[in-house]
Amino acid sequence: FFKQKTAYEIYQCDWSSDVCSSDLGFAFPAQPRLAAVGECMVELVQAGADAYERRHGGDTLNTATYLARLTAGRSSVAYATRLGMDGFSDAMVAAWLAEGIDTSLVARIPGRLPGLYIIETNSSGERSFLYWRREAPAREMFTAEGSAALIEALLAFDLVYLSGITLAILPEAG
Repeated sequence: FFKQKTAYEIYQCDWSSDVCSSDLGFAFPAQPRLAAVGECMVELVQAGADAYERRHGGDTLNTATYLARLTAGRSSVAYATRLGMDGFSDAMVAAWLAEGIDTSLVARIPGRLPGLYIIETNSSGERSFLYWRREAPAREMFTAEGSAALIEALLAFDLVYLSGITLAILPEAG
């Protein structure tokens, strides 16, 4: 049987030329433009028996944040989503700007609110998630007014990242 190696155990000689990026015929620019597309939600994390700490999160946002930190000025990282015109959305955008994330692809929709999820942890440390996202504006990213402009803007990026979760929240038409 084969032993799975960790990243610390892999050596250059372990890599097969079958999977080398140099075989793809694409040279990544010196300062690439990267975009992550998805939904950021208000996150409530259990912080006691009857207390919750408010945060925000989402898989594609986490990726954008890590890319911005990792590349720190050597690339441009943007996040594309739709949010409301509320305090929760304001706090999200402010935090992203503080991380160096370009928010020019964030549409702000009056009268709408971002999705919400709660993380609860049981006595054995197992986490469970409860979601309220049916009316989140991010679900309409590619079907709402202005979506053609978003698609056009994304075409200018060197790399566009989205996740299976992003695809799952979109309607079939989107």
